Amino acid sequence: MPTLHLPIHGRFVIPPRGEDGPIRRILTTRVVLDAVDRFGRFRDVPECRLDTGCSTTTMSATLARSMSLPFSMTEPHRVPTLTANGLVNATVYFGELKVRFAADPVNTYRLFCHFSEAHSPGAPLLLGLHDLLETFRATFVGTSSLEFPMGHVRLETYA
Repeated sequence: MPTLHLPIHGRFVIPPRGEDGPIRRILTTRVVLDAVDRFGRFRDVPECRLDTGCSTTTMSATLARSMSLPFSMTEPHRVPTLTANGLVNATVYFGELKVRFAADPVNTYRLFCHFSEAHSPGAPLLLGLHDLLETFRATFVGTSSLEFPMGHVRLETYA
């Protein structure tokens, strides 16, 4: 049963000069992975995040096309999507993303994915919880260590 350890990274957000407000610590989990293109080759995904607020794995359709990732563009769907600009009805294509994590280069995993026209090509691939939790059991470990100063997320595949 493979286990992946994804480090949690933190940064501080300080209010602009002259404005009151709390100093916030933002925690994110960067994920390094490759995706299988339509020719069967592994392609480096430029940026990927585990997003606990995202329901499904979501990737920019424009980025996916530029990487030659396979997904059907014949059946677009309109899906309510919460973005930084509020709730929008985004055009998405349903598909499957085959990925290989740098933390587990031997195994390939299949994740359901929304390829979204509402996401810019510079937006990170977001690993959403619904489909991710069908493949992995996730444990958030807040204990600090030399390897993981801010803690880590442990993903274990089901037996």
